Amino acid sequence: STVADNDDLGTLRGNLTLVNVNGDTLSNYAGATVQVEGTSFHAMSNATGDWQIDNVPAGIYNLLLTKQGFDTLIIPQYQFSGAGTSFVIGNAIQEVPMDSLVFSITNTIESTYSDSSYLGLLTMTGELAGSDSLIEARLHIAFGADPNGSDINTYLANNQLTQGVARGYTVPQDYKSGTVVTVWSSVWANIPKNYASYSHYQQSVSPNSVKRTFILP
Repeated sequence: STVADNDDLGTLRGNLTLVNVNGDTLSNYAGATVQVEGTSFHAMSNATGDWQIDNVPAGIYNLLLTKQGFDTLIIPQYQFSGAGTSFVIGNAIQEVPMDSLVFSITNTIESTYSDSSYLGLLTMTGELAGSDSLIEARLHIAFGADPNGSDINTYLANNQLTQGVARGYTVPQDYKSGTVVTVWSSVWANIPKNYASYSHYQQSVSPNSVKRTFILP
């Protein structure tokens, strides 16, 4: 490789925002790392979210915004001309929620068909367990070795799964008695109140997933 000419070197300067799990901006934006992916160029944000990386060669880069306990934001294919200063503003990363959704399920056979498949009913109760307070939850159900399954959206009231949340499902014909059914949970952070002000954003999902299994009778 060749050393870039000084005329091709420039400065990346930006500002970022740190957002908590409820979509509120924090009072201090320090400690986030901005990394030019694939290089040693990086910087840390200060209390007001400002950061700066000097002597960066011209190129097309992915910029990574990270902080422990927060999600990762990727600004893809950022075109940097090299000369002068380029400003990267209007970005935020959100604190990852630490809640998990702890739940119990009851599986009831509603009706049986001649092909041995049947209509089932899952009744779910539970609550959030953790330090954060979130309002949206998702349950995921999969039969046997199916890695995809389907999502069952549900909501929380005062951190409680709505009492007796029930979702019907039809067991796929290929899955017979003895098939293991897996249900697992995820919880989501709220969309920020000033969502539209960020040019890049993604919702955080709690890393604390809880799984429950039962066997088809």
